[in-house]
Amino acid sequence: MPHANGWQIQSFDTTVTLVPESVEDLEGFIFRHASGFMAVLKDYAVAVEFAKTL
Repeated sequence: MPHANGWQIQSFDTTVTLVPESVEDLEGFIFRHASGFMAVLKDYAVAVEFAKTL
């Protein structure tokens, strides 16, 4: 989804899945919440491709 700083990936249920720390290795990485419920990436295409791997 759109975010003020780029594109946000968000987990629907953190008891099932978290956004893994490996998101920090992606080009355009901006932020990952410590709890793992969401992350922000600068580039839409990178965010979508990463989200497909979850």
